[in-house]
Amino acid sequence: MEKKNKFAKPIPIQSLFFLHTTHKLDFNPDYQRESVWTKSQKQLLIDSLLIEIDIPKIYFREVARGSFVYEVVDGQQRLRAIFEFLENRFPLSVDSDPVDGKIIAGKYFQDLDISLQLQLQAISLDIVIMNKAYTDDDIDEMFLRLQNGTPLNAAEKRRAVSGNMGTIVRTLADSKVFGLAGFTDKRFAYEDTVAKTLHELLNGTITDIRPVSIKKSYDIYKDLSQTDRSVIRLKHAYSFLQKSFKNKPSPKLKKYALISLGYLLSDMLDDYDLNNYPSEFADCYLDFEKKRILNENLPEESQDSQLAAFTDAARSDSIQDIKYRDEVYRAMIIGGIPQLALKDPTREFTQDQRLLIYLRDGGICSNCGSRCEQDNFHADHKKPHSKGGATSLENGQLLCPECNQKKGSKE
Repeated sequence: MEKKNKFAKPIPIQSLFFLHTTHKLDFNPDYQRESVWTKSQKQLLIDSLLIEIDIPKIYFREVARGSFVYEVVDGQQRLRAIFEFLENRFPLSVDSDPVDGKIIAGKYFQDLDISLQLQLQAISLDIVIMNKAYTDDDIDEMFLRLQNGTPLNAAEKRRAVSGNMGTIVRTLADSKVFGLAGFTDKRFAYEDTVAKTLHELLNGTITDIRPVSIKKSYDIYKDLSQTDRSVIRLKHAYSFLQKSFKNKPSPKLKKYALISLGYLLSDMLDDYDLNNYPSEFADCYLDFEKKRILNENLPEESQDSQLAAFTDAARSDSIQDIKYRDEVYRAMIIGGIPQLALKDPTREFTQDQRLLIYLRDGGICSNCGSRCEQDNFHADHKKPHSKGGATSLENGQLLCPECNQKKGSKE
């Protein structure tokens, strides 16, 4: 087995840029964060290099993944800034002092004196290269210890936690439902939204969503499966939200709203035939938000107390305030859709019901007409259970496994 080994190697910026442009450097391993440096930070780094101020070591790990040869363990922000400057994506500060008598203030790389262009590209950076014997856990630990720039937020730190929950959170954060969000994905805000909602669903109740509590869920549910009921319920909630606001004004959902609605809809879609009323739900929500925003702009003495209390609760992540938001949203839905009905709590047909359905339908698939054996057929809801269909003989039909699977996929 290969032993862990690392060595420092000076590599000219020109060579590093070549590795970048030929896609040999992986800037986005799971534990890394996206670019968060401001333009002024980038300008200061380039200015420092031109006046020959040393910068800290940069760490690579050897990989063999696609075209990548190295992944950037630490130093991503510095390398991004250098490469962006070489690509003429930002100028130097207008306050930069001349270098060797040559003006650099406000200039892009292409505008610098040729001698300075060559000087910058010839500068060697100290690169520490670790071999493939370093495990992901080794790199995760090193990455967290090496951070000395912009402090990592909770969502960024969770990217360094191994296990399936982080992978599932990242997948759900790519859901199209975030196209309805009124906030950006800066510093993995979408992943943070998903993590908080999934944390509550996994715990089976509205609970503390502080970073330390969510980290415990990441540890407890490190073997979480994509087929786990909580994951599927949240997917259904996101799908319902997307469907609801199709052809409607964008709700510009705030982060607290996506967390609360994700949890609440996961619950209500189980208990109510809410799937039948996506448009009505959207109208309820848009009307509620219109009233809430108008109320917020009234003089304090003229405000509706419940709407004012909700706005105050939206600013907090205490358990009490999260529960209050849940209660108000729940009342909004039930009061705004009076035809909403509870589902039949029994989803599965009993053995007696299955036998009667088989005998009544003569063992013939109601869809394709093929014959089914008694030990290989599906008792199916004509009106889907998810849409309020009862688990009864009248609403039951015999389907072959293939037809039932196709019907389930369409639903």
